[in-house]
Amino acid sequence: MRAKERSASLRVTITRLIHDGTYPDWIEAEFTDTDGKNWILREKVPSLGIEDEDVEYLPAPFEMPCRVLEERLSQTGELLKRITLEEEPYVISESSRHALTCWVRASDLSDGWAEDQK
Repeated sequence: MRAKERSASLRVTITRLIHDGTYPDWIEAEFTDTDGKNWILREKVPSLGIEDEDVEYLPAPFEMPCRVLEERLSQTGELLKRITLEEEPYVISESSRHALTCWVRASDLSDGWAEDQK
């Protein structure tokens, strides 16, 4: 079922803060899609608005901006949503940088995107 594109926030886990002597620092964040694939994302700390206290203790939950492109029901009746990431972070589990598009459970998204439906 095609959905009107809406802003959303994907719940991820920040697993690593990378201090490599350059500015800015980077984070690695992970999430798992509906196919069970574990995605590892790498992005610059400032581009996500992350504060020092957000990464003081790792792993740490975080919400990455994304867009909902489509939705459908799984065979068990669970609502799934196809998303793309807004910032196109570097996907280190893939061979090249590209816009990430995948299916996630609706429960993996924050409720903040519901405002766009009004």
